[in-house]
Amino acid sequence: MIQIRETTRTLPFYRPLPLTNLPLIYHREHLFPYTSYGDTETAPVPRAFRMVVLENEALRVEVAPELGGRVYNLFDKRIGKEILFSNPVVKSVRILPVWAYISGGIEFNFPIAHSPTSTAEVGCATGRAGDYGFVRVGEREARTGMEWVVELGLVADQPVLVQRTALRNQTGAAHPWMLWSICAVRSTDETEFVHPPHRVMLHDDRVVESDWPGDGLNWDRHYRQMTALFWKPGSAPQFGAFHHDLGFGLMHLADPAQLPGKKLWTYGHGAHRAWGQATTEGGLSYCEIEAGPLFDQSEKPLFPAGAEHRYTEFWMPVHSRAAFDRAVMPSLNLPDWPEPWLGWKHSAWQAGWEAFRQNARPLPSSVVPTGIELEAALRRELARGNPRAAEPLALWLSFHKRPKEALSLVDQSKEPTACRVAG
Repeated sequence: MIQIRETTRTLPFYRPLPLTNLPLIYHREHLFPYTSYGDTETAPVPRAFRMVVLENEALRVEVAPELGGRVYNLFDKRIGKEILFSNPVVKSVRILPVWAYISGGIEFNFPIAHSPTSTAEVGCATGRAGDYGFVRVGEREARTGMEWVVELGLVADQPVLVQRTALRNQTGAAHPWMLWSICAVRSTDETEFVHPPHRVMLHDDRVVESDWPGDGLNWDRHYRQMTALFWKPGSAPQFGAFHHDLGFGLMHLADPAQLPGKKLWTYGHGAHRAWGQATTEGGLSYCEIEAGPLFDQSEKPLFPAGAEHRYTEFWMPVHSRAAFDRAVMPSLNLPDWPEPWLGWKHSAWQAGWEAFRQNARPLPSSVVPTGIELEAALRRELARGNPRAAEPLALWLSFHKRPKEALSLVDQSKEPTACRVAG
């Protein structure tokens, strides 16, 4: 029987501190219109995060809509153990793109990695269809207007977490994109990376190809620095990690024709391990199982205007190393999902600008617009005699590579933020 409920989980929260009160438009390492962060408070405060719980006889899954929609916990009831690296704290560190990266669970990254909303609230909905229950998370991304939805589902009695992903671009332009699901698991001296024999690309301070598993490439303890492993396309559907000391592991399964991208990431067991430990407490570290529809993370093709893309993958806790060798794709009767989209209503910031664009609400108090089409609405507001529309219009035009038009709107203003925009 499937259970779906809401609860809260109170976690120590290290608040990230904004770098500036205005978005950075032209800086190559920052993403307009998102906030960038420059530091994190040194002492945590308790914060209750909303969690949506999905449960069957075998597994209990907790999804955190306020943390980018990530799977925060994947608890295997058959053995009474947490399968993921479920971070005991929420503690951001300076990693791109908004310099407030947090680790743990399964995160979803679209249209870049890591997602600019990994510490923000995204849309969330739940539902059932027969013996299948699900949680959907997603958003209309504020920079490009493209949409993503991830459905996380359980079938009664089955020890498999289903992930169905839908992407679409209803804007009038093509945009660069990637999509990687990044799953954090424990990193120990007895963690083995598991993949059938195949060619692999190893990326540390080099980029080289090798035969897998080679000379010990399959053991996490052999890595002394940050290392990424990308398997060449055309291999078997399964891969993952098994912790011989903990007695369990996690296997990812997908049709290689749908999801050719397979990656493992480790900080290693040398000096770089401190990077992973900085995101948590207690000297813990983690490695990552990653999968996506593109071969590797250097690929950022254009997502065509009007296009849509969908695929399915599975996360399966296993209790023996041998389970990887006898893996078969789950055969589950999943319902259709013709309209999974969650849109923009989850975000008060985006909802305010969307309502303004439709002439249903006054100009928002925030001068920071979203990246959606706002020019006509902001010029309409200026024509009505509201000078407050000049600054957000200048920001919007600057983001859309029209700086001369933007400057003409703010170069005579004495408002401090407008002067910054002009500068």
